[in-house]
Amino acid sequence: MATLSDVHQQQASLEASLHQRMSEFETQLKLSSEPSSLSRLHNDFMNFKENVCGILKCYACK
Repeated sequence: MATLSDVHQQQASLEASLHQRMSEFETQLKLSSEPSSLSRLHNDFMNFKENVCGILKCYACK
């Protein structure tokens, strides 16, 4: 059975990981010098979504 501190530590770790990936994604979009097409934005968003879902699945398995 998980203790409150274990749950808090898990949540903090998940938040830090999500924040890092969101920052990386935002930086990548800002550095893009060429105008983005809707298709490219869609692909970038889907990649980001897959990363977030992967993080959540990893933490759900522990």
